[in-house]
Amino acid sequence: MTRNYGVIFVMALVAGGCGEPDRGTRIVETQQPLRAFGNWAQMPGGRSYRAPVIIPSDNAGTMVAAVGTDNEVYTSSSQDPGGIGATWQNISSFGTPTNLVLSHIAGAGLLGETGTMANAVVLAYNSDVDHMIYIRVQNQTGSVVFHDWDPLPPLDPDGMLGISMTWLPKYSASGSQRLLLLVATKTHPDGQVYVSGNSLRPDGIYNHANWSSFTAMRMPGGDLPNTQLPFPDNGPVAVAAAWACPLLSTDYSFVVAAGVYRPEYAGEALGDIYFAKYSANAGGWSPWTLAQDHVFGLSRGGGTIGLAAGCGDLSHEMTLVGMDEGPTNVVYVDSRQVSGFAPSWTSIGGHTFPITAGTLPLQLSAGNSAGRAWVTAVDNNDLSMYYTSAETP
Repeated sequence: MTRNYGVIFVMALVAGGCGEPDRGTRIVETQQPLRAFGNWAQMPGGRSYRAPVIIPSDNAGTMVAAVGTDNEVYTSSSQDPGGIGATWQNISSFGTPTNLVLSHIAGAGLLGETGTMANAVVLAYNSDVDHMIYIRVQNQTGSVVFHDWDPLPPLDPDGMLGISMTWLPKYSASGSQRLLLLVATKTHPDGQVYVSGNSLRPDGIYNHANWSSFTAMRMPGGDLPNTQLPFPDNGPVAVAAAWACPLLSTDYSFVVAAGVYRPEYAGEALGDIYFAKYSANAGGWSPWTLAQDHVFGLSRGGGTIGLAAGCGDLSHEMTLVGMDEGPTNVVYVDSRQVSGFAPSWTSIGGHTFPITAGTLPLQLSAGNSAGRAWVTAVDNNDLSMYYTSAETP
């Protein structure tokens, strides 16, 4: 499925929230696919320009967080009456901008923590007004708030636009542990993906002052292919990050993906998705690797990618999620291509997502919670939100 014109591919290496693995389990890598996704279900309430993000917990259900059309952050939970999307709780007061609401939301559940931080959630809000990033730390219900939208120091005067967050828990078999990672791009991109980290204190408490300065992720083998292009063509236009659910000390532990605009694909808003893996055992980062070329929607005007890693018995099963923008307008998933196997695309039924002039490229996200891979999307014609899920192998 290479060079497939008219398709948005969103990488959903579907991640984080399966809990600590059973160390007595013998791991055998096979080509077993992800379980079948069910049909799309529309969330009963809420409207957003961006797809909601999935946030796992150890034993407090699955949370979703979204930026409403009023530019405020809302959360909903699988444990709410009526389930996901039936009830939305407003947890911010940023104020409505005068332009289109394109602020980003990211988040992570602090899996594996006990005491004060048990089932805690860290949310990051990237404002489309001042391009700052704000952090909130709370419990799953929001009844306890430890930090209420504290700002991060900006990377430069123009700020950041486009974020993704992941958590490396204390039971990660390789790489860092108890570490929050936040990746971002500059508002005026320079071809680089930037990363900042925050380690929990030894007593398990989040300290806002522990965030490191954003630094460029320069991978071995060179930069992304459009890095040297003049602004605004030099991207990246989208980033995503995920803990890789390693089960062995030799596994890679962290994955970053980037969507880059390719103006040489003349006549269409096309780009490529690249990814890189971090393995302490292998000495660090891999080079940027092409996951899919000619991806529709990765233009200067938008596009998103989602990234996470399967946390089932086959920890390195990966899931690509994309939309056919041709006559069918359906979303497809592929669970093996990024793992190095042949692609096998299957469609998610129950809803189509036609794109009309003047709307954003399809907004998709993905995550892993409660032993299931989740995909979320926004119907850009009425801004309603949808979700589906599949059991992870």
